[in-house]
Amino acid sequence: MSKEKPIRILQVIHRMRPGGIQSLVMNMYRSIDRERVQFDFAVRSTQEEHHDQEIESLGGRIFHLPWKKANPISPFIYKKALGKVLRERGPFAAVHSHVGFYSGFVLPTAKKQNIPIRIAHSHNTSSTDRYSIVLGGWEKLMRNSIMGSATHLLACNELSAEWLFGHQWQDDGRVKIVHNAINLADYETLPTDRYIVRERLKFPQKGPLLGHIGRYDAQKNHRFLIEITASLLQQIPEAHLLLIGEGNLLPEIKAFVQEKRIQNNVHFLGVRSDIPYILRSLDLFILPSLYEGLPVVLIEAQAAGTPCLVSDVVSTEADINVGLIEYENLNAGLNQWVKTIKKVLATPEVPWTKRKQALQRERHDIQSITSELKKLYAGKHER
Repeated sequence: MSKEKPIRILQVIHRMRPGGIQSLVMNMYRSIDRERVQFDFAVRSTQEEHHDQEIESLGGRIFHLPWKKANPISPFIYKKALGKVLRERGPFAAVHSHVGFYSGFVLPTAKKQNIPIRIAHSHNTSSTDRYSIVLGGWEKLMRNSIMGSATHLLACNELSAEWLFGHQWQDDGRVKIVHNAINLADYETLPTDRYIVRERLKFPQKGPLLGHIGRYDAQKNHRFLIEITASLLQQIPEAHLLLIGEGNLLPEIKAFVQEKRIQNNVHFLGVRSDIPYILRSLDLFILPSLYEGLPVVLIEAQAAGTPCLVSDVVSTEADINVGLIEYENLNAGLNQWVKTIKKVLATPEVPWTKRKQALQRERHDIQSITSELKKLYAGKHER
């Protein structure tokens, strides 16, 4: 008797470069029973990216769909290419779209191709810090398209649900809050001594070690982070800041560090795959974002036992309530941010057992999420 093939799910993502959404989806992929459920990926990129080799090693396929930024006909070319993938490279049991309002292009295409499960997944609370009437009109159009073609609506928290699905989201039975989750096993065996980790990673041993993980784009507010660091160094000259990530604003941020003359204390580490160890090495993780959903990296930082200072735009749902997160107002000023950094640096150690219990209680364990998703993906295919 031949072995039954797994159902295939098409994950639609802008790109598979390092980032919170990508981290979540890869955590799902690594943890799900791939003999029963397989992932394929539709991306807006022509070159090989960070996760591609791992995806292929796990049995997934990557479909590169055409997209030219600022080209008004790109969405229509994209829809045509996506439709061809759905017709010719399936069958797909589900399409899981992670592209915000662009899901308004994805899900009607999936519906037209008779994909039975069509999921819009909201991971953010905004797409820009600059709002306009034109943008608002476009978002309304896309929201209507999503709501008319989705079978399931997922969000990482309530604010993310409202952003993508509208003010009446609570009245829609399709909406489900699915918290961002991580593989707890990656954090269970981390050394308790931060300095052992720093020595292993060849990080600075002397002085407080701060860190930030995120793409170099406007949302992450890197310029303000550099200004905070420059002010901190006036009071604690031996402090260091590690920056992990890539993005279009990297050259600008490097130049700003030079302008502030703090290049000896700010370290650009690029893209890294050893995130749990990096987080464990830090005295403080800092995230002064202009807007966020429920950042996976904050769940990771708390799992690593690292105290966090974040802007008050970050949802309090990111706090697993073990005393590791402090919030600060973006308009509080540099002196107040430095004062709060010094306060957070004195945070006592939280043992792993307490962190693990909190992560499981708040449903940030990837095992529970993949169990739910497997049932959702299967739908009428449940077996």
